Amino acid sequence: MNDFFRNPRIIVFFIFSLLCIGGTVFFAGKPKTSVLMNTSEENSLLLETPSSQESATIVRELEKRSDVPEEPEEERSPENSVSNHAEDSRSVIESTPAPNESSAPPRKDETHVLSGKPTETENRVEKAPDQFSVTNRLVSFGFAEGRSRPVDTIVIHSTYNALRGDPFSVSSVLDIYKSYGVSAHYLVARDGKVYRLVDEKNTSYHAGASRMPDGRKNVNDFSIGIEVLGKDDGSPTSAQYSALTKLIADIETRHAIRYRVGHSDIAPDRKTDPWGFDWDKIGGKRLR
Repeated sequence: MNDFFRNPRIIVFFIFSLLCIGGTVFFAGKPKTSVLMNTSEENSLLLETPSSQESATIVRELEKRSDVPEEPEEERSPENSVSNHAEDSRSVIESTPAPNESSAPPRKDETHVLSGKPTETENRVEKAPDQFSVTNRLVSFGFAEGRSRPVDTIVIHSTYNALRGDPFSVSSVLDIYKSYGVSAHYLVARDGKVYRLVDEKNTSYHAGASRMPDGRKNVNDFSIGIEVLGKDDGSPTSAQYSALTKLIADIETRHAIRYRVGHSDIAPDRKTDPWGFDWDKIGGKRLR
């Protein structure tokens, strides 16, 4: 045993072990350690590192807190911004009191209905379905093509299907026109529907051998022909009179119409139409 302690290496090892054990016990008893963290080349800041027990305590305290700091304005995402604006808008709407209807009269240019009475604008909209309209049913016969021509006359005719079937069938009447090589610019059905058969720029073969009261012949060259569906023992319907009035007014926006005549006025020796026609219902006849 004496030889053991006489060995210098053993004595050095024993002293080193005692120093290590003492140092471990000394440092383990200290509650905190310090760490030096350089923030720049010129300055340094000493930060204390909390123990594991203190870290857990801090985490629990943060979880309990409800007043979490809001994100800075410049760091908010677009979604958060939209949501915040929507919430702000709802707050404004909910906090704004409803206006007193009796204290602020409606503006004259408003189009909503008050007390069941539509405004002038709504009257125009409501009348839109009754406005004049034309359905194209262009034929490939009974006319000569032209670029432009002077038109100052409207000639009104009567027509119907005298063969078999429905006398007021538009298709049947057009078949008859085709077999004779004649046509008209417009045809007004019994329900008031207006069909365009030939463009106004083209010369329709509707008048035949004819002569105007002022002596001019070849009436087709300077006129627009309108056929009204109706038999020789009847008269036009109220819908036809209404549509015809609007059609004539529409034509007069494009042409300087001076004469408004019937087929019998320009071919009295062979024609008697328009049949049962009341000229006063379309504003009268114009012979001069």
